[in-house]
Amino acid sequence: MSGARLGALRRIGILARASAKDLFAGQGVALVVLALVGVAMSGGEVRSVGEAERHALLLRQRVQLLAALAAAAAVLAAAHAVDEGRRTQRFARLATTPLTALEALAGPLLGVVAGVAAVAVPAQLALLLLPEAGLLRRHDQFAPCRVVEPSRVELVRGDGARLRWRRGPALLEAGTALELGFEVEAGAHLALEIALARAGSAAPDAPLRWSVTLQGEERIGGVGAGERRMALPLAADARGAVEAVVRAFDGGEVLRIDPAACRLRGPPGSIAASVARAVAGLLVLLLLATAVAGGLATALPDALACAGAGCLLLLASLRSLFLAVSASLGDPHSRAAEAMQEVARTMERLFRSLPDAARLVAAESLSLGARPWSAEDAHALLLALAFSVVAWLLGAAWLRRTVRA
Repeated sequence: MSGARLGALRRIGILARASAKDLFAGQGVALVVLALVGVAMSGGEVRSVGEAERHALLLRQRVQLLAALAAAAAVLAAAHAVDEGRRTQRFARLATTPLTALEALAGPLLGVVAGVAAVAVPAQLALLLLPEAGLLRRHDQFAPCRVVEPSRVELVRGDGARLRWRRGPALLEAGTALELGFEVEAGAHLALEIALARAGSAAPDAPLRWSVTLQGEERIGGVGAGERRMALPLAADARGAVEAVVRAFDGGEVLRIDPAACRLRGPPGSIAASVARAVAGLLVLLLLATAVAGGLATALPDALACAGAGCLLLLASLRSLFLAVSASLGDPHSRAAEAMQEVARTMERLFRSLPDAARLVAAESLSLGARPWSAEDAHALLLALAFSVVAWLLGAAWLRRTVRA
């Protein structure tokens, strides 16, 4: 690396260190209070169907709440740092030194990222690992593992008619069956996850008899179903096509089963990659919030810069929020769910160029125990980094123009 580049990095580091010290001297107490508020609020109860869903909702809530508080702190601190540099003529004085406008802006903003991350990252690690619904306590639920989705789903009626499943839950009444087909590689240690629930609140006089057949062998059966989740292991030598059949026999009850939630799941792996993914997402979100707020603050007062950066981050998150709300509704074909999905699709078209802040922190994939570093997550991280660089360059260009004027 050339001496000029080393000198530029050294000057940026000096400015960043000074900015981080100023941040903790003037706003460190506020950041700690925000972190404590996030820890306190994230422990609240949530309404859910079962214990596993309650833990997943709690984990998702904690990750999203801490990310929102950290992004808000970064926006406020970045806009304040840049506005103070403009008011005190510090940027004008730095223009007389070897520093460029990009270096002069990069120093304070990187200091803000480091200062907020020094509080946010330990708080995030504590919330991810330690509480009741944390990754350490619920390793089997949240650790990433191999998942095999069904390649074929068909509903077989009593008259022999076959209907290929499209989306939404399947309703099983007497004489019907749901067939699930999977493609399994040799040597895979997998178990079938399946959940049954009663369709409707009223209990019938004659509960429905049902059974689950896996690999041609009846594994489990019962009469009626409230909320029942099962994990049925496959044989050790299972390979190729594997079929599971849920049959409903006589009875007046109707069972509800969501084929999208039926899958083959392998043993849980390490949570290290998931934790690293969550920390990386939080750091990229802080960089994005700081760059946008700092870039806007070079041309606008700090209050307007905070409002503008907050609106952009909110719009980037709303599309995922609407999709999550629509997916949580009981009937995916209801008018409310369809309206939510239409709003989400419209926002997706309008704000396609904005990085999805909700995906950055990987709250959904963490709560589902999904594998980290998927192609969609990598795309979100790269888009956020690109957006941050663009905001940084535009802010530096505007700063250079105002300093010269």
